[in-house]
Amino acid sequence: MKRSILLGAALAATLLSCKSNLADPSSPALPEAVTFGSYVPYTRTAAITSANITDFGVYASYNPSGGWTADLTPNFMFDQKVEGSAAAGFSYSPLKYWPKNEGETISFFAYAPYKSDSNGIAESSAPSDAGSPLIRYNLPDDETAQVDLLVAAPVPGRTSFDGQVRFNFSHALSRIGISVKTPAAVIASGSYVYLNAVDVEAAFPSSGVLDLGTGGWSFINAGAARTYSRDLGASESGLSVGTSEYPVLTGDDYIMCIPGGSIRTYLTVTYTVVTPDAALAAGKSVIVNTVELQTNVTAQAGKTFTIILNLSPDAVEFDAPVVSDWEDV
Repeated sequence: MKRSILLGAALAATLLSCKSNLADPSSPALPEAVTFGSYVPYTRTAAITSANITDFGVYASYNPSGGWTADLTPNFMFDQKVEGSAAAGFSYSPLKYWPKNEGETISFFAYAPYKSDSNGIAESSAPSDAGSPLIRYNLPDDETAQVDLLVAAPVPGRTSFDGQVRFNFSHALSRIGISVKTPAAVIASGSYVYLNAVDVEAAFPSSGVLDLGTGGWSFINAGAARTYSRDLGASESGLSVGTSEYPVLTGDDYIMCIPGGSIRTYLTVTYTVVTPDAALAAGKSVIVNTVELQTNVTAQAGKTFTIILNLSPDAVEFDAPVVSDWEDV
């Protein structure tokens, strides 16, 4: 079995502030709201895109002396929910305003999607805690509730005069994909191969703390064994396998996991080999095989680890026959 690691694409987003205009010295300066704009996609396979994102969380620290320092607390925004759509725009409440005095700045941190009871994302630091914010991610038992967790590169020391504030998001989790193929000799012999089912079992990390300042993980907890099953259809109704790699897990169907180094992974694979044969009553022979495989998956943030299944059934071969000698009686 061949293994490959494919680099996960990053997602960039924008946090848009109203651009300042120089006011007439004789007129008072009006307060300028911090507003959030649309997302700019830089990804092809992420579950979260500019078209479907509906919410994200923002932390922000105000510094009257300017810039970002590790002794600052999130005194401007604390896990502020921003929601909307790319088409209609994004909003939040209560509305906050840019400082206008020289030297004052705001530093921003963000993650997506916004926390909920079902998606496993929760706060891990308090409003009074200094330093970059922390969030906790608990891997949901329900696979359909698992999310494509994103973390933004920090945007420190911003003012309204800097114009647009751009968040560059990256994937904070790792994901596992599976592809399948069969040797050309199998197809050339006239047989057909169908993938019926794949079970992936491993003790994936159950939880961890994500630093929104560094994008790094800590306090990663080992989890109990989990099994993710993919049913592709019985016998000849399964996935038809060819000589080129074909993705079994695509789109949002990847297995997501917290990065935590090497994970021993066990696979149970069921596939069917069909060989047409006019001499048989059914016109073909149908053999269902179930094999067990294992490999180490290297879980790294923002990367896809693809397990390539090379389904190579063993042909029935005949050795040179042995004929006994005649015996005299």
